[in-house]
Amino acid sequence: MNPNQVYSYTIMQRDIERLAAEYPDLVSMESLGKSPYGRQLWAVKLGRGESVLFLNGSHHAREWMTSSLLMKLIDTYAQAYDTNVRIGNYNVRDLLDEVSIWVVPMVNPDGVTLSQQGTAGLPADLAQMLRKYNKNSTNFTRWKANMQGIDLNRQYPANWNTIRDAVSFPSYQNYKGNRPGQAPEVQLMMNFTEQIDPEVTISYHSSGEIIFWNFKTLSSNLNRDKTMARALGNLTGYSLVAPEKNPSGGGYKDWFIQEYGRPGFTIEIADYAGESSVPLRQFSTIWSENKEVGLYSAKQTYSLWLNKKKVQYLQQSMRLLAGTELYPKLGLQPVGSVCSRKHFRLSQRRGIGFRFKPQRDWDGFIHHRESWPPSRRSRQMPY
Repeated sequence: MNPNQVYSYTIMQRDIERLAAEYPDLVSMESLGKSPYGRQLWAVKLGRGESVLFLNGSHHAREWMTSSLLMKLIDTYAQAYDTNVRIGNYNVRDLLDEVSIWVVPMVNPDGVTLSQQGTAGLPADLAQMLRKYNKNSTNFTRWKANMQGIDLNRQYPANWNTIRDAVSFPSYQNYKGNRPGQAPEVQLMMNFTEQIDPEVTISYHSSGEIIFWNFKTLSSNLNRDKTMARALGNLTGYSLVAPEKNPSGGGYKDWFIQEYGRPGFTIEIADYAGESSVPLRQFSTIWSENKEVGLYSAKQTYSLWLNKKKVQYLQQSMRLLAGTELYPKLGLQPVGSVCSRKHFRLSQRRGIGFRFKPQRDWDGFIHHRESWPPSRRSRQMPY
């Protein structure tokens, strides 16, 4: 995909279709439903694992570079998986066998289209209404809301009644609507989140190079979430926003933390751009800052998911083929592999990991991925 362009809904849809066709065993697409003006809210699944990481972008129309970033991430990770190339210290193939990364690159396709193209081609009465919402300006590049004049990231039911700096009428920005969840796009996002049940979510926004990570977070979760936030800050070079005693709320991240008690982050990319989109010249820097964010977050996702899995005690055998990787603990890097085909007695199953009864030369785990392609699945066979 080409991020060095005004990245439209039409271009994004074409790129999603191409990726799903190019990597049919790794990438799939589905529509969450339609926006108020008939555009699909596309979700892309990248990976094979049971554990789920959820990334989303373009809640706000003028922040469409977040869609470019997420599509570049999907494209890059899929290529790395296919060619078995590492990115930094991450084994992409292993991670995407353990984790499924779900991505909604453009939560607000109507608003993005209006921000990029203005009212050209719209019925006269609709164009007039939108200009009114835009303070009678024909410059829509600053547009932030959906095409109903509702700010989607002030729509989630988390402190909605006390959102600060809200306007009381439809506008290009900051109108929270008449009630939480009023906007169809927000309803679709909440329903989809419940469906995929992610361990971690990241909402990409622009701008300011800051990371929000807290929303009335339970004291028992503070260390976990702040540790992840610091790691994301170290990867990107962005600053962490200090928690507020009485946060404003209404955002997707706020709602996710409140409802699920799991790590949720809002990452604001790019130098502060004010009421405008981020200049295209900044993309290469933004990409280098965020290239590994999805992989770090996927690794944390798998660890959190694995920690919730109960241990099953087994009495069965498994035949391993030469080359099967051996792990001292699940979630760590492999330390060796089986030298020749042999049988092992299993003692435990946890998630997709099997532990063997202690051997003279080995006491550890293997990963058993039921969704592996045939070329890899043949390396492990129940006996």
